[in-house]
Order: sequence, then structure tokens, then C-alpha cells
Amino acid sequence: MIDPILPYDLPPPVKAQLLELAARSDLLLLGEMHGTQEVPRLVLGLLDGLTALGYGGLGLELPEGQAERLTAWAAGEGEPPPFFGPDGYRDGRDGEQTLALARQVSSKPGWRTCRSTRLFRGVRH
Repeated sequence: MIDPILPYDLPPPVKAQLLELAARSDLLLLGEMHGTQEVPRLVLGLLDGLTALGYGGLGLELPEGQAERLTAWAAGEGEPPPFFGPDGYRDGRDGEQTLALARQVSSKPGWRTCRSTRLFRGVRH
């Protein structure tokens, strides 16, 4: 069982600046060192503000063959994936905090979890 995570409580001026940036953007991209709990908690702490701005998708870095299973589990179907990441290499992106974030985001009305490369289809490089 994956326990829910608590949102990271940013100082109000910092949270306001991040949401101001999100309001001027079509995409808010947050990076992390794989395996940390801070970014999933940060995203969860911004979720209500991002919802109010019209955001509704959480893109996760997932290999093609594992995206459907994680998305289904996040929506409440089946068991949590035992591992996601490059075949045979655990780089930390499959941490419990990321799994909890995917499930908590997917339970919010208007939000969905998807593979991050789907967010960039049609975007020129």
C-alpha cells in the first residue's frame, strides 16, 4: 500500500511567485534528482493554485511500456507498479512519493496523470 504524502508548505511569497510564473505559462516544468520526496510534495502543495489557473495534467518521466499501468493504478485500478524506470536500472523515479503523487493528482477532478512525452507532441524543437 502506498501512503498519501503531505503537501510541502512553501512560504507564501515563494508560492505566490511560482503561481505567478505558472499563470504566464502554458507549461510548468519542475525537475528533480530522482528519488527525492521534495518535488512530489511541492507539486501537491501547488495543486490547488494550479487547478485555479486551469492546469489539469501531471506528466511523469516514464518509459513507453510502463505508462499505461501506472496511469491505470493512479486512477484506482489494479495494483501499484512494482517498478518503473529504465529496464534493469533503478534510478529513483519509482519512489513511493512519486506513486503517491500520481494517485493523489489523479483523484482530483479535472486532473490526469500521463507520460511526460505526451505533453510535448506537436511541439517543435
